[in-house]
Amino acid sequence: MFEKLFSPIKIKDMELKNRIILPAMGTKFSGDGSEVTDKLIDYHVARVKGGSGLNIVEVTSVYTPAAPKRFLSLSEDEYIPGMKRLTDAIHAEGGKAGVQLWLGALAVSSDRAAQIIIPSDMPISAEITIPGMPKELIPVVVDAYGKAANRAVQPAWSNHIFIHNPILFNLLNCTRHKAFSPLPISQIN
Repeated sequence: MFEKLFSPIKIKDMELKNRIILPAMGTKFSGDGSEVTDKLIDYHVARVKGGSGLNIVEVTSVYTPAAPKRFLSLSEDEYIPGMKRLTDAIHAEGGKAGVQLWLGALAVSSDRAAQIIIPSDMPISAEITIPGMPKELIPVVVDAYGKAANRAVQPAWSNHIFIHNPILFNLLNCTRHKAFSPLPISQIN
């Protein structure tokens, strides 16, 4: 019944030992400064030893002001060595690694210092509305995703980058609303 689940699969240039995938989660096993810790590495290595063919490393912040404590970050170059250490540990056990790039939105509210970024105003009650991001921040956030993606490939994640943020896609669609113009964001009025 589960023959295919335990059989190898090739997806483009990535070959997995099986079809078991650990989805990205927020373990909060990273350090207070959003860095990779031994606890996080041990967690992922245990999942590979348990049979996971692909570990999608948890939600990883792309933008420093919206990066909550105890969640991974690739918003700055300083995080690359830790991600490489994590990736190397997963690979050493025969697994593959991917990363989930993330802006956070309301989920960052667990850290009062992290900026909540949402595409438009969100009324919570008659008295409280969470403001949407200013238009000027849109290209900054889009740029942050691009820079984080570039950082992600440096520790040998290869093509295994997963962008999990409907907000980014909403922002791109809003900025390209004129029939999804192929113009760069900077050229759209």
